[in-house]
Amino acid sequence: MNPTLEDIERAIQHGSIEKADRATLEAYARVVPRTGGNPAFHLRVEQVQRRVDLALKKLDDAEREAREIERHAKATRLAGSANHIAKWAIVIAIAALTVSVVQTFWR
Repeated sequence: MNPTLEDIERAIQHGSIEKADRATLEAYARVVPRTGGNPAFHLRVEQVQRRVDLALKKLDDAEREAREIERHAKATRLAGSANHIAKWAIVIAIAALTVSVVQTFWR
């Protein structure tokens, strides 16, 4: 896909740039606008590039947040498992201590 500046502007006008996938946004970010001496054109190009950069940043932030949520969930599951193991270790230690006390006084 080789988008043009006009394709990006159309996506902005239709509100689809925020819904675009990473590959599309990266293709938009690589668009090299034609050169010209018109300051209004350069301003428009900068605005379009900022919108593309902002959409990519939002996508990166969402992916980072999803990874952080998954990391936290995994850590919580591991902590829960470790807590469960520790509880059973205490139960086994108490049972072993009880057997030892019973054997000592049984003699």
